[in-house]
Amino acid sequence: MSENKIIPVEEEIVEEKKYPYVSLHNHTTFSIFQSLIKPADLFKRAKELGMKAIAVTDKNSLAGIWDSAKEAKANSIRLIVVRVT
Repeated sequence: MSENKIIPVEEEIVEEKKYPYVSLHNHTTFSIFQSLIKPADLFKRAKELGMKAIAVTDKNSLAGIWDSAKEAKANSIRLIVVRVT
């Protein structure tokens, strides 16, 4: 029989870096009554977490794309634009 292998925490962290996390569902203040986070704060936090890309999925509006694009460029993060209806 095979034994259960216990993976140390350090190995899990290394594995996580091979496949970086990309959040694909984020509303900003431009989604009325959906979110309180400003695009500047969203991209600042994404950079702190080491994300290479992030999606902005504001509901019924593309009004926040200009601010999101500026912040994405300033933080060297790829912006994925999604319009949710």
